Amino acid sequence: MSDSEPNTRTRRHSANRLVLGALVAAFFLVAFWDSIFVPIKSGEQGVYWSRFFGGTSNRIIGEGTQLKFPWDEIAIYSTRIQSVSRSTKLLTRDGLEVGLTWAVRFHLNPRRIPEIHRMIGPDYIQTNLLPQIISVAREVVGNHTAEEIYTLPEHELLGEVEKVITGFAFRSGRIVRDELFILAIDLPDTMENAIIGKLINEQKMLAYRYRLRTEEDEKKRKEIEAQGIKAFQEISGVSILKWQAIEATRDLGKSPNAKLIFMGSSANALPVLLNADPKSQEDAVTPAASPPSPDKGRQSPPAASPAAPSRAR
Repeated sequence: MSDSEPNTRTRRHSANRLVLGALVAAFFLVAFWDSIFVPIKSGEQGVYWSRFFGGTSNRIIGEGTQLKFPWDEIAIYSTRIQSVSRSTKLLTRDGLEVGLTWAVRFHLNPRRIPEIHRMIGPDYIQTNLLPQIISVAREVVGNHTAEEIYTLPEHELLGEVEKVITGFAFRSGRIVRDELFILAIDLPDTMENAIIGKLINEQKMLAYRYRLRTEEDEKKRKEIEAQGIKAFQEISGVSILKWQAIEATRDLGKSPNAKLIFMGSSANALPVLLNADPKSQEDAVTPAASPPSPDKGRQSPPAASPAAPSRAR
């Protein structure tokens, strides 16, 4: 037997061991792939937890495929803006139940995620965020009556909630609040109808008071007008009715329409103005419009003869 045969056998055994080792490694890699390679997607951040080397690490693990030991863990948290909405039953100051539907938008502070994982855990919404917001909502609603909650402007109620919630629920800085919304406020039907009826009655009362003030102003205006009329009659010696008749006659003379004027039988009598059809009026007043005869002399006083119509244009 030559010396080359043992060398050949040794090489074959080495090659077999290498192949076997590669197969074992490939099997181990395939079997524990998900436990070794952890993909962290866009908008996410990982927290590394080591079983044998100190537990939760403060090292921030960014996006991409990360490696770990199969017995270790990487907890993944979202760093994007998140939204949570709930409907909560709350009690007002006067003991009535109010349904409040609210929503909050928030995001995690990336630098504080290892602290969140260590102190709160992945279920931070249920264990930390929601209880604090509901507690703040109960405090704010409990300071008001049901009527105040129903009539209070939304921005004022939101301002109160945000003031309390900023100093209580988000003061640690682990969770950053972006916006808070009040979506709906539900009252019992009987209470809501009673509040609406009260508001309607208040508006009616305000309208009635406004009408009273308007009538008072109108009363003052008429008193001033009457005082002016009285002063005019005393200074001019002409009654207001006669003055208005003179003004009406003057305006009638400026009118392009045909009118009939019946003059009174005395100096204090007022003229009577009538509308007439132009054609029929022209036929009716033509005899009266002819000049008087010279032999008749001066016209008799109006009291001694019937009132004659005259035409003014």
